[in-house]
Amino acid sequence: MVLASLYKNLGWAYYQKNLYSQAEIMLLKALDLDHQSVAAYYLLAQVKSAQGNKKEALKYWQEGLNCSVGKAGLSEPWKWPEIEHWELEARRQLQIESNS
Repeated sequence: MVLASLYKNLGWAYYQKNLYSQAEIMLLKALDLDHQSVAAYYLLAQVKSAQGNKKEALKYWQEGLNCSVGKAGLSEPWKWPEIEHWELEARRQLQIESNS
C-alpha cells in the first residue's frame, strides 16, 4: 500500500505540473498495486480530461465512484477533502453524460 500511495502522489505531482503522460504512468502503477485507490481513479480521470479524452475520463470517474461507494460502509476516521470534491465532480460528469 505504501508503494501504491507513492505512485499516486507522484502522479498527482506530475498532473499538477501538467506532465500528463508521466502522471498517467504513475497513476496506472498505483492502480496496479491497489485496485481500490479512489484517489488514483479520480486523478486519472482528471488527467484523461486534461488530455481531451472524455470517454476514458468518464470510465475513471465511474471507477472512482464505484470504489468510493464500496468503501462507504467501512469505518473512515478521516476523509480527504479532495476525495469529497472529486466524488462530487465524478457525479457531475456522469450526470452530464447521461443527459447528453
